[in-house]
Amino acid sequence: FYSLYNLLFSPVSRKLSNNWGYLAGFLSGSVGAAFSAGGPPTIIYTTMNRWTKDEIKATLTGFFMFNSIVGAGAHAVTGLTTIEVFYKFLLAAPFVIVGTKAGTLCYSNFKQETYLKIIFFFLIFMGFMMIFY
Repeated sequence: FYSLYNLLFSPVSRKLSNNWGYLAGFLSGSVGAAFSAGGPPTIIYTTMNRWTKDEIKATLTGFFMFNSIVGAGAHAVTGLTTIEVFYKFLLAAPFVIVGTKAGTLCYSNFKQETYLKIIFFFLIFMGFMMIFY
């Protein structure tokens, strides 16, 4: 609903108090622990602030990198990472690298508004994925 609201009405972003970051972090941790998808609260927090697309990208990159390392470590320690899972990771890794490179090349061509619209569309897609899969 947050994404739809932003796509339909284009509200003005504002500088949020740093205290909202604690709430976003708590919600990201809670949703991440429950559904392994803690990104949406962080994405919402970054897009609600009056940040540039570079600040949003840097924050989300750091968040997802840290979150991925911790999650992969936890899965390895608890035995969830099997040979089959590792094999699928190796199959997917080249596509992730190509997608990252393609996104990096396209990123500089996007204006702030376009970048935010792309984020909102992906948030909607992620929401549908969580509901229906």
